[in-house]
Amino acid sequence: MLSFLNYWLLLPQVWLIIGMLLVLMELMDGSQIFFLPIGFGGLFNSAALYLERKAVIPFGYLPETWYGMLIFWAIASIAFALLITIRRRKKQTPIDVNDY
Repeated sequence: MLSFLNYWLLLPQVWLIIGMLLVLMELMDGSQIFFLPIGFGGLFNSAALYLERKAVIPFGYLPETWYGMLIFWAIASIAFALLITIRRRKKQTPIDVNDY
């Protein structure tokens, strides 16, 4: 079972599919708090694994186990959630009822 997870969770195509599905689920939800950062984290995992396979990122910088990739995904998702929250706060302007 663990070798099964180790094989599938270290493929960039799997993370691409996971990321795309979560971003598409965000279109149905629309909150930009849950599915969007997790989807971006999955897409980030996919890109990182792809770049490691193409030798752009040196081997050994990314986790080599399935649970390491899940931790990497969680950290990337938290980072994207923080970036989205910061961007959202900058765009909000106070609404004044006296402005016409």
